[in-house]
Amino acid sequence: MRRAATAVAVWVLATSALAANVGFDGREARNHLYYFGGFAISQDEGADGIPMPSATDPTTALPFTDPLPATLTISGSSHLDINYLFWTGNLDIAWAQTQTYSLQAAGVDVVLAASGSSDVVHTSEVCGMGACNPASELHWSTNAQTLALVIDGPTLVDFSGSTSGGQWVDLQSWSDVAQNWVNVVSGVISTQNTSFALQRSLQAGLYRVRNNTARFAGGAVDEKYSWDYTLTLHDATLVGAVPEPGTWLLWTVGGLLLAGRRRA
Repeated sequence: MRRAATAVAVWVLATSALAANVGFDGREARNHLYYFGGFAISQDEGADGIPMPSATDPTTALPFTDPLPATLTISGSSHLDINYLFWTGNLDIAWAQTQTYSLQAAGVDVVLAASGSSDVVHTSEVCGMGACNPASELHWSTNAQTLALVIDGPTLVDFSGSTSGGQWVDLQSWSDVAQNWVNVVSGVISTQNTSFALQRSLQAGLYRVRNNTARFAGGAVDEKYSWDYTLTLHDATLVGAVPEPGTWLLWTVGGLLLAGRRRA
């Protein structure tokens, strides 16, 4: 019995030693809407990367970098009257956008879950020459969230969720060689407008998960889009939300010591 108990204890310690440590490294979020009514022509498009903030550009939202609150929500409505030469018109628009995330330990796993949605309804009319017709209008809807994690050792992950309305979700890793983010899961290829359930093996490093960053729409529409995903890191330990540099140094030294013992 003692021998069996000892063996179990050794197995538990070895398993704990081999588990990857996972830390939350940061968040950047934008939840913003800009709109106007008039005689514009517009279309939907997706953007790669979060646009640089500009105080003079009303279509660009400033980033929200504080991890809390976990949920951001905006909603409202507006009515605009249009007058141009002998033309008159009107625009009604209503919007509701939200995004949220959670990061927690779940048994022997670490689970990152996030979701977001946008619903923008706008109708318009322009009158002149004795007739009324639908008018064009424009709005930019930015509802984007990027979450970053640091992993100090190999781990198996399940990545699942669903997207709609042109959205996708990227899983990326930082490359010191390329000095850029590279796709582990390319959203355009694997997660756009679909349900997905993927599995990947991740090595130690810096990772981020982000949804499609921007939307651009116009015309008389009821535009909806959404995303949700769960990233489950198996046999992992969740450490402090934003570890100090000294913590990462200790992890690195500990990992080297473990590697040396394995070689011995």
